[in-house]
Parts: sequence; structure tokens; C-alpha cells
Amino acid sequence: MSIELADPYLCFQCGRCVSVCSVARFVKEYRPYRLVTSSRLGLIDKLLRSDYIWLCARCFRCTEYCPQDVAPAELVADLQFLAVSRGAQKAPETYEEMLKLITTEGKAFKPMEIVDRDFELQTRETLGLPPLKKPKDLEIVASNIEKLRELSKA
Repeated sequence: MSIELADPYLCFQCGRCVSVCSVARFVKEYRPYRLVTSSRLGLIDKLLRSDYIWLCARCFRCTEYCPQDVAPAELVADLQFLAVSRGAQKAPETYEEMLKLITTEGKAFKPMEIVDRDFELQTRETLGLPPLKKPKDLEIVASNIEKLRELSKA
């Protein structure tokens, strides 16, 4: 784990991470400091099997607001990596879909349709926006992601 970024021993459970966490607002049981405390207590195996490690929205507000620079979001990313690399869990399907889109389109998400004030669906085309272009070095990105996949299987 990236101890210099996410040292769980510095956390004193002040709750600032929870107060700004976009996920904690909707998932009552999700508390970043609990993940930090569990890691500090050595409950790594339990955390690696937990669904909570996949709920993080990567907004990094917990990291920005932590008075101790604990970086709960970094800790969660480390736990996700360990869960997959140790075979404790597979990454959620949405992650795989995201990786596939990155390797084929160069973007993590498909362009969304939006609803205008008249409640009509609009696309980039109907809004008069040009189509999104693929990155110039997409082959390099795809190759690097494939290498990472191979490393995680080893």
C-alpha cells in the first residue's frame, strides 16, 4: 500500500472524511474512517472481501479535508488493487466496461444523452457538437492497459 499517501496510523477518526464524502450521504454504512481503522487494525483480508471498497466515487474530498493527510481514497484504491491482484474479488463489471471503453475509444464513459428544458433527449449531434475524437496514442494506452491486466493475472 502507498503508506506515504495513506498512512492509516495517523487517523484519529474525527469524521471529516465522512462529512464531505459523496457516497456516505447516500450509503449510511459507508464511512471512510472505518476502512482506514480496519486497515490499521490489520483486518486487510476482511476489507479485501468487502463490497464497500468498490463504493468510493474517487472525488478525493476525504483526502482534501483530512487534517492528518491520511488519504482514505488512496487507501481504498490500494485495497481495490490488492483485492483483485490477490484474487479476493474480481473488479466490478462496470470497471471492466470502463477499461474496454478506454482501450477502444480513449474515454472512460460513453457520451451521455441529456434532457433539455422541454424534457426532450439531446445528443451531441442534436446539440450541434462535433463527434468526439479518439486520442492520437490510443494504441499505447490500450497496450499499457493490457500489460496491467497481464500483471494482475500473474
